[in-house]
Amino acid sequence: PEGDRTNNKFTFPVVVKGLPTIVHPLPAPGSTTTRNPLIIEAHYSDVILGIDTTKVQLFVDSVEVTAAAEISSDGISYRVEHPANKIYSARLAVANKACFSAQKKWQFRVDIAGSVSKGNRSAPQKFVLFQNYPNPFHTEGIHASETTIRFELAASSGAEIVIYNLMGGAVRRWRFGNLSGGIHSVSWNGRTQTGEPLASGIYLMQLTTPAFQATKQMVLLK
Repeated sequence: PEGDRTNNKFTFPVVVKGLPTIVHPLPAPGSTTTRNPLIIEAHYSDVILGIDTTKVQLFVDSVEVTAAAEISSDGISYRVEHPANKIYSARLAVANKACFSAQKKWQFRVDIAGSVSKGNRSAPQKFVLFQNYPNPFHTEGIHASETTIRFELAASSGAEIVIYNLMGGAVRRWRFGNLSGGIHSVSWNGRTQTGEPLASGIYLMQLTTPAFQATKQMVLLK
């Protein structure tokens, strides 16, 4: 009788194609900033393939400034000392490790008030977004806790704190109509605005006032 035949099955790798995501360019598109020095930054991610940091490029007014910028696996920051009062154009290009690329273009205005005279001894204005603590923070288990987000205002001002996921979606927001100058704080329990628990991962916290904007990362762990 004829012997048994064995069918060989071949498994082919599945290639997942996707594009990197660029979020939260600062200064925000269309905004006016008074920061001196000027900080141009943005965050990016590719949760499947990862970002190839050798292919990150930042252009300011059509001039590449990548070599002078600080680059990490999830963001870029470029510092401009004594920026001119004008409209700036920025373009950020990134690629993942499969060479799929994405780019973001935006414009913003710099409008810095005249410098303080040497005879003025008043304290300099200071807007700061501090790193949250604890970071990372846990939302479950024996180490479960809230994290505290602290920020400082130079003078009385409206302010907004927003938590974003890495896809750019806002998951939690605090709005303040008018706060006095000084240090303020909010606590976050790792839940959305409607009280739903969020997954472990990296989130971005952003402070926005009429004169200032800053973003920092935080890590949420179950």
